Amino acid sequence: MLLSTESGEIINMTDDIDEWCTHPRFTPDSHEISFSRNFTVGVKKYWLPIIESIDVSTREHRIVREEAYAGDWSKDGRYFAYVNVPLSKSKEADVVVYDYITETETYFGFSSHSPLFCDTAYARIRFSPDNSHIVSSLSIMSWLDELNGWGHNNDDPQIHRIPVDGARPEWVHLGTGTMTNPEYSPDGKWMLFLRKDYSESRMNPDNDLQVYNTETGEIIDLLPGNKYDSWGGSWSPDGTQICYVLDKKGETGLYIKEFESIFKVTHVDDEDTTPLEFALRGNFPNPFNPVTTIEFSLPETGFVDLVIYNLSGQKVRNLLSGHMKQGTHTIVWDGRDERGRGVSSGVYITHLKTRDKVTAKQMMLLR
Repeated sequence: MLLSTESGEIINMTDDIDEWCTHPRFTPDSHEISFSRNFTVGVKKYWLPIIESIDVSTREHRIVREEAYAGDWSKDGRYFAYVNVPLSKSKEADVVVYDYITETETYFGFSSHSPLFCDTAYARIRFSPDNSHIVSSLSIMSWLDELNGWGHNNDDPQIHRIPVDGARPEWVHLGTGTMTNPEYSPDGKWMLFLRKDYSESRMNPDNDLQVYNTETGEIIDLLPGNKYDSWGGSWSPDGTQICYVLDKKGETGLYIKEFESIFKVTHVDDEDTTPLEFALRGNFPNPFNPVTTIEFSLPETGFVDLVIYNLSGQKVRNLLSGHMKQGTHTIVWDGRDERGRGVSSGVYITHLKTRDKVTAKQMMLLR
């Protein structure tokens, strides 16, 4: 489906195809859209996974790759990466990078003898902005962890960087759970990904979109305090917005968030000063109207929540929920609640919490 951001018109680009069409990606020149689907072959109707491309203007189709799934183009158009899905059950799925200049393919062979394998159910490939590598969800075979020195024991899909020059894939440390659907911001500073947390309920994990800072290692929830499943996140070309899908108890919709309005978090660089305590250091200005900046310090890296409550003990806004590095940080509150509504004047209490139940509190006055 092609959605016009100007008119709101929705156009079905593949109305002549009966099978599921997934993983749409514009080609670098925006003239075509590549997508994955299962192609019906023969009277017995066995499925052949293919990547096709459709011309946006003429609707003409062409096959980009057979026995392939979840493709993506490098920003300069030189590379095309995809998951090879061989029909022979004796072969494993591989991540493949095709070079249009040298006309060669590099296979990252994740066979049964490798600690990594590609699970096509979670397959998604995205190029880095500088075209040096791709990011994808790969599973680690836990029984080979110790032998291969991968350092963690988890066969759930995790996000890895795969260099296009054939070097060894690198695991991106994002915590516990299943990590899928990675996508870089246009400047490469942030990486959006989907996290399923099995820590509390193995049978009913939540789908939460999170953002990883590639420079500091910080992880922040896209929707702090959100109680519904979110997925399918993607960046706007200028990096100022993120679109995503939100499922509110069966009512599914497409939403857009302003990136800067959610992540007004900055790290105060001060190499000579190491905070000695876990503390809220006040907010400024105080009293405030309409915005205030809250400053806090962490003696060590860890998972923290920063939540605003009213005097009745009701939660007003979850400003921050994620991994933060050791140091002094600031975050802006715009005087709005979880639904974006302005709150009334009065006294509010900031709670800074850790997973170890350590809490710091600070009072604020909204005029």
